[in-house]
Amino acid sequence: KQVSARTYNNYIRFYKTLWNWLVERGYCSENPFQKFVRKPKRLITKNRRVLSTDERQALEQLLIVENPEYFVMCLLCYYCFIRPKEIALLKVGDIHLKEQVVAISGAIAKNDKDSYRTIPDVMMKYLIKLKLDAPSEYYLFAQHPEYDFTPGKNKLCSRKIAKYWEYIRKKLHWGKELKFYSLKDTGMTNMISDG
Repeated sequence: KQVSARTYNNYIRFYKTLWNWLVERGYCSENPFQKFVRKPKRLITKNRRVLSTDERQALEQLLIVENPEYFVMCLLCYYCFIRPKEIALLKVGDIHLKEQVVAISGAIAKNDKDSYRTIPDVMMKYLIKLKLDAPSEYYLFAQHPEYDFTPGKNKLCSRKIAKYWEYIRKKLHWGKELKFYSLKDTGMTNMISDG
């Protein structure tokens, strides 16, 4: 009952597909999920807004001291428009400091296409502080206890990015309309404003 329309529709699609397969293979005679109707897309609304300059500065001041690795995640979303799920799957070898690019493999990209994202000069001073001397096959932000986002062997769950954002949001007394993904919207909006 408490899932979004998009999640509900994804569940319906999965179960219809699964049960169609079961019917085709003769494991059952009918698909009980055929009677379920997907929720209209108009019910799927985005409840987020862009960050103000003051909010961006407060975020930077907090994270530079408290969690510089997470701050780099924020910068990857803001400047490079990399989605949280893609950030969680980045490897150390995907960062090319000399060329100032991040390589996004089609295997992790939402659109299934390889791409390169330019790392702006302003971001380099934070990126070079990461432990990029770790093996290239390590995840850039790995799964560790608590909110340690240093490189490692174990893949980070992208939900942990959102969970830490909730901590930040509460600490800075922000409303729920400011989400991690608001960084991408803010970066695009500011880029357009800057011409």
